Amino acid sequence: MGDRNGKQGNVPDFEIVLWGYDRGQVERCLDDLTARLEEALCQLDSVEVLQTQLCDAQLEVDQLRRCAEERPSLANRLARLLQTAEELHARAQQDAAAIRAGGGVARSRNGSGSGAVGISAE
Repeated sequence: MGDRNGKQGNVPDFEIVLWGYDRGQVERCLDDLTARLEEALCQLDSVEVLQTQLCDAQLEVDQLRRCAEERPSLANRLARLLQTAEELHARAQQDAAAIRAGGGVARSRNGSGSGAVGISAE
């Protein structure tokens, strides 16, 4: 059985016998087409499953991206914490210098000036 290319794909070229087409060739062609159709349907099912998984993954990525944008990153939080610690350290050094300088009045820890304690270094 030879094949000739038509506009819609491979079109089988059946030999003509006395009362129609060769039955064996037709049955082999139908078996081949049936197998190809079953394979295509299996591939379609696989594509549908993969498409569903892809959509689910895209939704999860979008959700995680929104969560990441809403929460400050760990690096930002650590940078703020380090900056606060450095400010507290500088303030403590100033208070210690004032105390060593001769009993000056140390500022309060909250920086408001209220609750200041006078300490003399005698």
